[in-house]
Amino acid sequence: MSEAGDELKSFSASVPNRKLSTVLLFLRAMMHKDSILPRS
Repeated sequence: MSEAGDELKSFSASVPNRKLSTVLLFLRAMMHKDSILPRS
C-alpha cells in the first residue's frame, strides 16, 4: 500500500492541477474503504 501511496504522491506532485489532485485524493480514499461512507 505504501508503494501505491508514493506513486500517487509523485504523480500529484508532477501534475500541478488542483482538479487532478482532488481526483487522486478520491482514489486514495477508495483504496482505503474504511474512509468511505456507505452509499445511502
